[in-house]
Amino acid sequence: MGKYLHNHVVTAGYIRRFTDDFGNVKRVELAAPAEPKRRRPETVGHRRFFENREIAKTMETRLSVIEGAGLEVLKEIDALWPLESDERFDRRFKLARLVAIHMVRNPDFHLRMAKATAVSISQRLPEYNLDAGAQKELLRHVTSEPFRVGHMMSMIRKTRA
Repeated sequence: MGKYLHNHVVTAGYIRRFTDDFGNVKRVELAAPAEPKRRRPETVGHRRFFENREIAKTMETRLSVIEGAGLEVLKEIDALWPLESDERFDRRFKLARLVAIHMVRNPDFHLRMAKATAVSISQRLPEYNLDAGAQKELLRHVTSEPFRVGHMMSMIRKTRA
């Protein structure tokens, strides 16, 4: 990641907590740091989390519901903290899902998971008695974006309160 090593990726919903009275934040461009511009949170930066546009559209729609619930908890976090009690489980759960979404959206997470999956499957391939072509196809499939996204969503469905 080089020059972007110390950047942080946050949602526009989170950035909105730091806007001025007009709903803007200061955007500082590295090329012209002395000339910050006031911008809406949605226009500060953009990173595609999913390569496939159809997957991106579907996932962002689904994830925005979960993300919105987590952001609502963030709005009242000072009054709720600590979230240890049983009556606050739902709020703690919504916040945990918000954090989990950001973890799995992160490009570094995708890279690490693809590597870990490839290593794990490669170690178990002899058990499957597959020829080289079938092995390659299996590895391609389990490290693909559709598989990764499907697995992620299946885990989110299993954890709904």
